[in-house]
Amino acid sequence: MEVDTFIYAFIPDDTNVCYNDPLSVFAGYINNTGAVSFTWNTSANDTLQTKSFNVVQDTTLVMIASDTMGCTSKDSMHVNMHNLPVVDAGLDIRICNYLTEVVEAQVVFDESTMDTMVWYNQATGQELSYSPTITLSDSGVYICKITDTIGCIGYDTMEVV
Repeated sequence: MEVDTFIYAFIPDDTNVCYNDPLSVFAGYINNTGAVSFTWNTSANDTLQTKSFNVVQDTTLVMIASDTMGCTSKDSMHVNMHNLPVVDAGLDIRICNYLTEVVEAQVVFDESTMDTMVWYNQATGQELSYSPTITLSDSGVYICKITDTIGCIGYDTMEVV
């Protein structure tokens, strides 16, 4: 008697990831023969069902699943790595008593991909401004955080003394 064996293995669709973000890819499978082993194109030693790594460049992951009967199934996904957005909050500044200073952050990447910009007071976590400019009168450390349309985050700090 001959038994039809099959294995169908799959990993997620292509994805976008920010530079150095962790990524875990779980290989799913359906088969009728029991045990399955996995091989990933990243290293001969990658044999786990879940592949975890930090993304530092565009890459294509290829996974091959094999069952005990010698049947295999292959799937792949492309991982698009996006650089973190860069913002320059400016140099640290000194403000004399009872005066204010207007500070403007400079976005150092394609502004068309910027989604949000927020200034925070580091000590309190309070959101102070949603624009590139902020008026400061108190000493402290201020954070300018930008998020791009992919969800990648960049930030810079400045100190007011």
